[in-house]
Amino acid sequence: MGKRSKGITVFAWVEIVLGAIGSLLCILTGYLTWFCASSSGGGYAAVFMLVISVLSFPLIFILITGIFLLKLKSWARMANIIILMALAFFVLAAGFYLGPMSGIKFLVTYYPIISFGLFLIITFSAWFLTRFKVKEQFKK
Repeated sequence: MGKRSKGITVFAWVEIVLGAIGSLLCILTGYLTWFCASSSGGGYAAVFMLVISVLSFPLIFILITGIFLLKLKSWARMANIIILMALAFFVLAAGFYLGPMSGIKFLVTYYPIISFGLFLIITFSAWFLTRFKVKEQFKK
């Protein structure tokens, strides 16, 4: 196994922390969606929690690939790039589709801006993993 750079170490630990938070969020909102839908007949709360649950679902895979990034597994780097691009698509699509449809003034105004910012951060992360120096660390 090659030497792991500080950039990869920090990147992997950030993904592990965000993946753990996202996994808990996904599980919690999935449970709360079921609870809201069964007790109050649905409504905006259930729809909002379902959206959060769906958007946080890829973070479970980010947690797994973050752990294996620390071990410099090549498949984890490639899976991470694919997952990040899928997450970027979901975030961008949700920002421009769900924001205006919600009718909530805050979401209509700011959610497209927030989702575009997240899209840029996720795209930067995927670029980071495709750099030549990073690829070299994952070769056996």
